[in-house]
Amino acid sequence: AEPTAQPTATTTQAPTQAPQASELTGSASLGVTVFLDANNNGERGVYERLMAGAQVMALYTMPGGYQSIAAQGVTDAEGHALLSALPAGEYVLEVTLPAGYGFTKHGKTDKATSNIMEENSDCTNQSAAFTLTEGETREVGVGTMEMASLSGKIWLDENANGIMTPDEPGCAGVQVQLEG
Repeated sequence: AEPTAQPTATTTQAPTQAPQASELTGSASLGVTVFLDANNNGERGVYERLMAGAQVMALYTMPGGYQSIAAQGVTDAEGHALLSALPAGEYVLEVTLPAGYGFTKHGKTDKATSNIMEENSDCTNQSAAFTLTEGETREVGVGTMEMASLSGKIWLDENANGIMTPDEPGCAGVQVQLEG
């Protein structure tokens, strides 16, 4: 049997790669203020200091759902970083704090004196997604606090003097509970 259809010529297009967020430009800006939230209330009080040296990244949600770094910076001596020339779209803010710091509880409002992050003892955290529109300048806050640790020894104070001496044994398996 002879073929009934004539072969047709086809052209194949090279696969296209979505542009990276750094290749896109726009007129939106994101100002980030990082502050030491001493009372862990999610809000910057009058006497709470600002934090220099925090790394901030605006992660742009690309078509297909993956994220790409649109802009990044480090907070200055005034605790502020400005990420500009951002395209309109959906973002997540990622912040990396200096070692020994974590994030305080989420603030009550959406402004530079209120924490955009959820409470977390890690030094890197991401915000919930938010949208920037063309031409918008948004100011957000990031509340931080110094993380603490506690260490010590529990011993059998055989001579009841309140001082651990080399001959007094430690006590294993004692459960310690912190309150306050």
